[in-house]
Amino acid sequence: LRTLLHNRAFLCVTGAYFCGPTAVVLVQSNLFMLCKYILGDPTIITKCIPCVQIGGLLGLPVWVTLGRYFDKRFVYVVSGSILMLAIGSVFFITQESEAIVLSSVAGACLSTPYMIPYSMLPDVVDEDELRTGKRREGLFVGCFTVMLKLSVTVSLTLANLMLKGFGYVAPVASCGVPGAAASDAEEDAQSASVLLCIRLLCSFVPAAFVLTAIVFICFFPITR
Repeated sequence: LRTLLHNRAFLCVTGAYFCGPTAVVLVQSNLFMLCKYILGDPTIITKCIPCVQIGGLLGLPVWVTLGRYFDKRFVYVVSGSILMLAIGSVFFITQESEAIVLSSVAGACLSTPYMIPYSMLPDVVDEDELRTGKRREGLFVGCFTVMLKLSVTVSLTLANLMLKGFGYVAPVASCGVPGAAASDAEEDAQSASVLLCIRLLCSFVPAAFVLTAIVFICFFPITR
């Protein structure tokens, strides 16, 4: 543990690998509620998800190509900045078309929070061997991969706590009850504070995590 805590490069890349995926999971886990309560149509999510996937497929070769000519930190900062702006803009959307556009832009940058930190980890291992004469990739990789599971746990816990704090009321299922559809629509309505919370969970909160990840990458000490 002391070895890890005294390795600045490892702390930076691990911090970025925690914050970036945390932002992604926050948006993923609350996107359905955004479509349902903010945009008024839960089926919009079936259009947003393909846009994210297509954007990711188109964006990945771009970032890989840039990584061959520029420093990894530069690629992460550029991609992360675009991702942060796209996610932050979700707070202001009111129409389906806006959600589709932002989904495509965010999807194009979605690979870098995962790809870039992983590509930096071998640099951390090599730099540690150069300083200490020991190969300790098992120690670094083991602790590094835990961050992804921790990011999922933290993001889901944070979302649940915020929704509870803002007064979210879970819908009550009434499947098969005659005449229940109209009453369900009324009971399923959320307060203005909950709607604000959903917007924050899909925009400014994850954008803040992306910004933190960018800061970690900027302090990564290993260059070309």
